[in-house]
Amino acid sequence: MSDVSADFGSELPEAEDAFQAASPTAIALVAQATHSYIVSTWDQLLDDHVFSLTPNACIGPKEEKTYRRLLKSRDGNIVVSILWKESSFVTERDLQDAKMAKRFPENAITQHRLAVALATKPSEVAALTYRVRNICIAAAAFGLVERDEISETKVLLRGTNQLHRLMLAVGQTQFTAVRSVATMRSVPPPSGQSSSKLSIGA
Repeated sequence: MSDVSADFGSELPEAEDAFQAASPTAIALVAQATHSYIVSTWDQLLDDHVFSLTPNACIGPKEEKTYRRLLKSRDGNIVVSILWKESSFVTERDLQDAKMAKRFPENAITQHRLAVALATKPSEVAALTYRVRNICIAAAAFGLVERDEISETKVLLRGTNQLHRLMLAVGQTQFTAVRSVATMRSVPPPSGQSSSKLSIGA
C-alpha cells in the first residue's frame, strides 16, 4: 500500500529549543520510541475499545482471530483511518483546522476505488481490492465500518460512530507522543503497559 501521509501528513510540530539542541542520535532514539509507542497504542486501543465488545454472532473463533490480526496490521490502520477521515463524522471545519481535505468528496467510497487510491501502480489494484475487502469485512464485524452491497462487484463503505469514537481515543493518546518528541520529554507507555515495551529491540 502507498503511504498514508498524503491523507494525514507526516510532519511533527515545530520543536522547542531543547529539542533542536539535542544530538541526531538522541532525536532518532526518541523518534523511534515514539513510533513504537504509536504502533502499540493502536493495538492497545483496539483491544480496549473494540475487541472487548462481542463481535457478530455469526463469527467463529478462527475468523475472529483473523479479523483481529487484520485490524491490527498497518494496512488495517490505513484503511479504517481513511474511511474515518472520509466519514460524515469528520466535518469540513475539522478538515480545515487540520489543513486537510477529503480524497473522496462525494463520499462514495467503494472497495475498488479505495484500492486504486492506495495502489502505487496499476498491477497492485486487484490484490489491494481483495486486501481492502477483507479488512472492511473485519471492521464491519466489530461495528467500525458499514458495508452496503450495491451489487456483487460494488460495495459502498462508510465509517461508523463507533469508528469515530475509537479514532478520537487514538488521537488523544497519540498526540501526547507527538508532543513528547517536540519537547524531548520521555514518551509515556500506553495504558496498562510498562515503559519497557518502548525499548528498541525489546
